[in-house]
Amino acid sequence: MNDLNLTCGEDGYNVPYLDGDPQDVKITCKPCSWNEKPVVEDGVAVCKPCPDPRQYNKEGTCECINDYSPPKAESKELPDVCVPPDPSATLLPINPGTSFYHIFDINGNNIGSCKSIYVDEFLAAEAYRCRDNTNITACQHLANMCIMKLYALSDKTCATYNGLLNLHTQPEEGIDENWRPSFPWITYAVGLDEMKKDLLFTQRIAFHPRNTGAIDRFDFWVARYTANGVFLGIDNLLPSFFLCPKATFEQIRDFSRIGANLRYDCEFDLRDLLTEETIFYELFVMNSNSKLIDVPIRILNPPNPIGVSFVRRFFMFDSMGIGKCESEESFVRFAHSIRLEITLQPDENELIYRPILEVRYDTRTLDSINTGRNIAAFSMRVYVEM
Repeated sequence: MNDLNLTCGEDGYNVPYLDGDPQDVKITCKPCSWNEKPVVEDGVAVCKPCPDPRQYNKEGTCECINDYSPPKAESKELPDVCVPPDPSATLLPINPGTSFYHIFDINGNNIGSCKSIYVDEFLAAEAYRCRDNTNITACQHLANMCIMKLYALSDKTCATYNGLLNLHTQPEEGIDENWRPSFPWITYAVGLDEMKKDLLFTQRIAFHPRNTGAIDRFDFWVARYTANGVFLGIDNLLPSFFLCPKATFEQIRDFSRIGANLRYDCEFDLRDLLTEETIFYELFVMNSNSKLIDVPIRILNPPNPIGVSFVRRFFMFDSMGIGKCESEESFVRFAHSIRLEITLQPDENELIYRPILEVRYDTRTLDSINTGRNIAAFSMRVYVEM
């Protein structure tokens, strides 16, 4: 069976195809479509789409159609991308070449840097796909690589994202200036003082609700994305959202309870994260009109100026982008502390400003991971605006 399956794929066009009655199955070779190529998986040849929609199957390999050709980034050809023949069309706003991670500890002290193998592998190709193909998944992947760098404005990854963002049409008046149609929205143009006085959240709250319009718990939701930009859906906040291995639904309810000044600390083994995929989150809360509004994220210790006060997307840990470095050391970055900040409006009963989530990151080397356990905390703090 396997020999026949492999034979089907030898000419670069065909894959096995079952034909006839189940009692008398005939295996014939079926050709892949013009923009697919046969790939052998577990001894069976199957059709897989070419990486770029402007590629076609030429004797078993995907090549660019007509006058399109692979671009180059720092003299390295990108075989899985096709760009138009116009030389100006092959240029990105920023040339996405080598990108480095700045490694820092919880206090913001720089403890080194490393060239990311992960970002170096994907950045240029995804940037071209995002721009030329309007491939939203590629754009999400590009955005996530910028987030892996904690939105560092000077980094080539985020500079490339911002360059493509500026190619899109400006939004209508009244919408955040960093929002663009069909493009990942990951930062806010609004400043610190303005966001802290934001009145978008109109749901009345109370420590002990006595009317039908007030609530005593927030209804939090999270949207999730894989590192390569695939949207996984949006769900209620679950214990698995936190790094604490023994987080419970009761703790989640306490975290969502109105007026709770609380803090949970837990120990966990960072080695458990080294084989886990990095997931990216956007946090939402249910408003009075039964619609979700986004909760702004404030990173308390970014390694470099990020040019904005608030962002929309974050991760709990990153062992992919930062863990694959061209150095002797490996790293993992994780959310050391997460705090939900609630501020009461001084002149309005049962009303608050929009909730804000504050995240502080820490970075550890593989050696330190192997020598001890680590601590993470999640908490809520309620302020009274004076």
